[in-house]
Order: sequence, then C-alpha cells, then structure tokens
Amino acid sequence: GSRSPMTMTPEEILATFPPGSKLRPLVERLLDPDERKRDEARLALAPFGKTALDEREAHALLVVATEMTFPPERLEWRNSRTDVLAVVWSSPHPSLAAGAVRAYPAGDDDLRAALLALLAAIGTRDSVRALADCIAAHGWPARPYPRVFSELSRLTDFADFLFPALLERAGPLLVDVGNVALAALASGKLSPAALGPLAPSLRDRLAKSLDALEKALQPTGIGWRFEETYAPSRSEAGFLL
Repeated sequence: GSRSPMTMTPEEILATFPPGSKLRPLVERLLDPDERKRDEARLALAPFGKTALDEREAHALLVVATEMTFPPERLEWRNSRTDVLAVVWSSPHPSLAAGAVRAYPAGDDDLRAALLALLAAIGTRDSVRALADCIAAHGWPARPYPRVFSELSRLTDFADFLFPALLERAGPLLVDVGNVALAALASGKLSPAALGPLAPSLRDRLAKSLDALEKALQPTGIGWRFEETYAPSRSEAGFLL
C-alpha cells in the first residue's frame, strides 16, 4: 500500500529536507498524480542509493518513507515509500534507528521489510537489539526482501545474541534465517552452545516437517515433489537435518 499511518502534513514532511536538497524535488514528483512523472522520479532517485547521504538528508528520506501518503499505484509491486527507503540503506546513520523502530509496528509488509534492512545495515549493538525487539513484538514481514538477509549476514559480531533470537521467532522463514545462521556457524562467529536452548523446538519442527513429507509422498510420478504443499516442508526438513 502507499498510504502512511502517520500524522505529519506533507508540508511538514518536506520541511525536514535541508535547504537546497536535490532529493526534495524528486520526492515532490513522487506525489504527482501522473504515473509517468512518478516513474521518472524513481529513476532519478535510484542513483542516490549508491552514494553516502549526509545525516539530515537520510533522516528526511526516512521521514518521507514512514510519514508520507503517496498516490496509489496501478501496479501492486510499485511502492514509493520503500523506493525512498531503499536509498537510505547505503547511508545507515545510527541516528535513524529510532525512527525505524517507531514506524515498524504500523508499517505494511513492504515497509517493515525495508525498515529491517535499514536496522541491519546500521549494524550497531543498539540497532541489532532494536531489530530483534521489533520482530519479537510485532513479527516478521510475510515476504522480506533478500536485502534483509544479506544485511543480516554481515552482523556476525552479534551472532550469539541475534541468531538464536531470530530463529526462535522465524516461523515460516526458518530456512531463510537458518541459512544465515549456518553461515555464521561455519565461520565460527556463532557458537553451537548459543543454539542449545533452541534444540527442543527445532526437534519439534523437524518432526512436523517429516510428518508432512510422509503424508505428501505418492507412489508414482514426480510432479507432487514440486507442489506448493510439499516444497516448503522439504526445504525445512533439509535445513534442520
């Protein structure tokens, strides 16, 4: 969705940009009713995601992403708020963590995923703890971006705290989270002892996955192996084994 649950007026939001900002006019074009002009603004905005923004510009974009209400998009996969927030991933100032945490509870699925990527990119002990707290209190987004997991893979300095906490609440994302944790184990950054308390629950997950696989087995053909009801259980069991 393109509607924000927040309360600032568009004028107040745009006023957070520093004087002479090159980003403010692009954001204003993202508010245009003309879809073509919004697409042009997206194209012009994207290169800023490869540069280091100063703290005030990055903060202004976070405010835009979490507070602004944008015109509805004809294509479901387009989302101006997350397009804006993606620019901030390369400028992860620690001061942005507080705003990300405030916005997470009311965010839609796409915004939550983008906020998790930002908190992981910030990469401080406080932001990592905030990321884990957001997930503990409000859950994972249903479809996190791959960028979320690539950023998590860089947080190995906090592996013993972070990955047990994330695995405990991974739900259907167990394989995605687990693959990052396995890489941390292989690198020696995550100690096996840190995962010890999770052993009973992981054994239960494995038993349920194996039971689901057994029920899905068919004596002939191979098409059933690729059905949506079978593949997730197969992936989960493969990870847990």
